[in-house]
Amino acid sequence: MKKKRKAEMEQQLSDSNSLLIQCIEHLLAQQFKFVVFKYPLAPEIRILVETPASKSQVFSLQSFNGKQNEEIKGRLFEDKTWEGILNLRNGKPLALRKTSDESYMSQDSYETYVADIIQLTKTTSLIKSVAARKKKFALAASFNPAMAFFKMTYTYGPTFVYLANTSLGLWLGASPELLMFKKGERSFTVSLAGTKLVKDKSPWTEKDKVEQQIVTDYIIDTVRANGASFIHTSPTFDVHAGHIKHLKTDIEFSSIPNVQELLHPTPAVCGLPREAAKEIIAKYEKNNRSLYSGFLGLNGDNTSYYVNLRCMRIHDQHADVFVGAGITADSNPEQEWLETEAKADVMKKILEE
Repeated sequence: MKKKRKAEMEQQLSDSNSLLIQCIEHLLAQQFKFVVFKYPLAPEIRILVETPASKSQVFSLQSFNGKQNEEIKGRLFEDKTWEGILNLRNGKPLALRKTSDESYMSQDSYETYVADIIQLTKTTSLIKSVAARKKKFALAASFNPAMAFFKMTYTYGPTFVYLANTSLGLWLGASPELLMFKKGERSFTVSLAGTKLVKDKSPWTEKDKVEQQIVTDYIIDTVRANGASFIHTSPTFDVHAGHIKHLKTDIEFSSIPNVQELLHPTPAVCGLPREAAKEIIAKYEKNNRSLYSGFLGLNGDNTSYYVNLRCMRIHDQHADVFVGAGITADSNPEQEWLETEAKADVMKKILEE
């Protein structure tokens, strides 16, 4: 089965994606800022390159704490114009900003972090906080970011897939979580929380259901408090992301200004109360998260922003995979560690040959 799937992927690559691979490799070699991206289940792949253009478009990448944001402004290339990318020349080194230290949490350190959060939920007003960490994976000598992007689009079709070369490093991700989509007078978002393996057929635990409801209630309360006159929620359902699944609720509401700034960071990636959770994250997480659990998307009339989950920062010889878990009073430190391990394995598959 694996051989057949690999053969199918290689055939697709040779038929229609070899030019895309060439373009990405060229942009990396020329040290351009760029982002290549594909919307969930959409066939089109777009590439925005930071270069002078008569009609510039902007792709925004917002960090978790709002202090390390990035914009890529330039020309948007569709598949029919990809060949023009091969004629671009830059020759200007991409200056990298320092984004984090090189600290990695051991299992004991992470479980202690989780246990401290659990204690705070029992002794303070804290309801939930998200504990994140990063995991280091060595890269094979043959690792190719362009091929990894292609593999990501093939493997995780129902997600927002991107590869971005920025002053904050080279990032690759496949996010299952929409932060906000605006279409005229209507806007859309999702409440996504709870995690377990797809093969796990047992009922969702009360802890998972409560965690997901916290996010749903937060979104509804926020948009209502800021003027949304219409709000509609779907029934909660399962959504798959690789070999893990989550609880998800679709939410539609009347459009209000700057809703992405109002919602971010949601309890799904931060916690509740939000400011208290931010303080805990700042205290315990030494890597500052950078772009992980921020949001990103192409600006425009029908803007879509996605939460930057299931992502990694690619270095010369290794990749830092960022993962997190929502912690409540009913959490178990060891189980939360295992949840982050499962999430890291989703990205590990992209790094494997």
